[in-house]
Amino acid sequence: MIQLHSDCLVFKLANGDAIPCSVEQVTVELIGDAADSLDPEIIRHAAAAVLHYFKHEQGREYVSINEFSEALEHVLQ
Repeated sequence: MIQLHSDCLVFKLANGDAIPCSVEQVTVELIGDAADSLDPEIIRHAAAAVLHYFKHEQGREYVSINEFSEALEHVLQ
């Protein structure tokens, strides 16, 4: 098995595919146009918080987009 980069998770898609991706890239995609109005540092910290939650607190590397999105929403509130 290939080792993931330290800032990546494997995202399980609705169609069953699993794609390794940087949490920062996924965060920007999920936030969409609102990312332009947010401080890039806030986006980086939010992505890092969600990554820490799943990788270190939950011990997981595979998450669904829904799970990631919900955790990100919680962090940004």
